[in-house]
Amino acid sequence: MNGSSTSTWLYSLIWRAGSISRGDLAQRTGLTKSTVSVSVDDLISRGLVQEVGFRPSGTEGGRRAKLLEVNPNSHVVAGIHLGVRQTRVVIANAVGEELIVRERPTGRRSPAATLHQLGELVLELCADLEVPRSRLAAVGVAIPGVVDQHAGACRIAPNLGWRDVAVAEILRAVVAVPVRLNNTAQAMAVAEAHDAARHGESGDLTLLYIGTGVGAASVSQGRLARGAHGFAGEIGHMAVGSGIECGCGNRGCLETLVSGPAIARRAAELGIGTGRRGRTGSAELLGQAALAGDPAARALLETVGRELGEAAAWLVQVSNPRTLVVAGGVSELGDLLLTPLRQTLRERTMPGVYESLVVRRSLLDRRGKLRGAVLVALGQLDDPTSRHHQRSDVWFLSDRSVQTT
Repeated sequence: MNGSSTSTWLYSLIWRAGSISRGDLAQRTGLTKSTVSVSVDDLISRGLVQEVGFRPSGTEGGRRAKLLEVNPNSHVVAGIHLGVRQTRVVIANAVGEELIVRERPTGRRSPAATLHQLGELVLELCADLEVPRSRLAAVGVAIPGVVDQHAGACRIAPNLGWRDVAVAEILRAVVAVPVRLNNTAQAMAVAEAHDAARHGESGDLTLLYIGTGVGAASVSQGRLARGAHGFAGEIGHMAVGSGIECGCGNRGCLETLVSGPAIARRAAELGIGTGRRGRTGSAELLGQAALAGDPAARALLETVGRELGEAAAWLVQVSNPRTLVVAGGVSELGDLLLTPLRQTLRERTMPGVYESLVVRRSLLDRRGKLRGAVLVALGQLDDPTSRHHQRSDVWFLSDRSVQTT
């Protein structure tokens, strides 16, 4: 491992720890204290890490150990969540604290025009914060579609009407920093795993996202499972035989049965949950009807919950997570969906898989999408605890020298 790789590895460990001493870094990594000191001094000289006082430390022979933290003011990153209806952009500091957030309708402009305007908005928010462009280090993007990680492209986003859009290239031409993207479910899984780890819970999880679209993502041992090209988790476009045309161009996809629009369509076909004065049906109105005691609404949600349980069973049998997180707008129906989902999981999975499984709603709810985009920008995606970890987790630090002025 060369000096640059060691520095980025240690930076990532310091970022995760919050505060840590050189001695503890050496103990945790197996590196010599001298190697750690050289790399840490390099990070301090670059303004990326700072010393923040002392604490007694038995790991260093009783001496008062200097504590290290990431310098929150060393740089900023931008996170973008491209929603089907609303898009949100955030500027966050080096430790992921949100400094400013802006929301605007996604609209139906061309993908290039949309991305160009979002890039301009990132620069505008930096200007509002009086942050020099030299301190913008990276942009993370969460998109509701199939994302090619290597190409930095959105191959298809049916609910946006996008196909083969060079997202990273278009944005990078405006912001002039590295751009990294994940799909919505992947970004949310990163955020959920990070938040769970901060609260002392297991970060090994699979996330089932049900909103305007349907997707999934898994984090295991600190690693996001992306697949060969970043397409992992596209469970919404698995054929389940509904016969209904999907936005992706195929027929019979899971998304045509259990997404928010699909649930609203099914409710409208049954004449339930449509509200007054001919209001368009929605999953929320269906839930209200069920809570009010409408037997048809309850029966439909029981059916949808079981269909989701079938999909969840596939996921947990393959990934064997400690936690299944159900996220997205449809998950706000709560136990109306989760109770039949859990029952189906119990029936469709091996006993050893289900008995050790925690099934819960998202801890972050709607905040998780933007939080995930920020973490994508910060490069806090993979677990750098292996000495043989070859990839730079704080990936943009290898691409760009961050200035502190």
